[in-house]
Amino acid sequence: MHSNVAPRIWLVLVCVISLGLLSSCKDSGVDGVVPPGGGQPGGGTNVSYALQIVPIFDEYGCSGCHGGSGGLYVKPYAQLMAGGNAGKVVIPGNADGSLLIEKLTMATPPIGSRMPLMGIPLPDSTVQVIRDWINQGALNN
Repeated sequence: MHSNVAPRIWLVLVCVISLGLLSSCKDSGVDGVVPPGGGQPGGGTNVSYALQIVPIFDEYGCSGCHGGSGGLYVKPYAQLMAGGNAGKVVIPGNADGSLLIEKLTMATPPIGSRMPLMGIPLPDSTVQVIRDWINQGALNN
């Protein structure tokens, strides 16, 4: 009987330690461990303005034109959040109500033309990254 107890104790101990490690990784933001639903509004992991959004703006030419075109600057962060001639383009927590998403997804947005102007529309997966960032609060991170 004692021979069955030791392996069971070790199994329980390994499970408890594993759960503790997973919990501490989640709390400390270690990559690869994401709570159900991503722990963020809209799902997914935290989207970084500096590491993910700015490179999208650069790759798709947004930064080239919107370094003042229409009064809008997509970087630095403070100027993006200030908006342009048409007003605010990002409403933190509300991607669907943000002009930025409307301009990237609608064939005929409420103001002006679809972006990028005379360019190929951004892939849906790329727009989703921007959408997630906005829904997560459009943080300067």
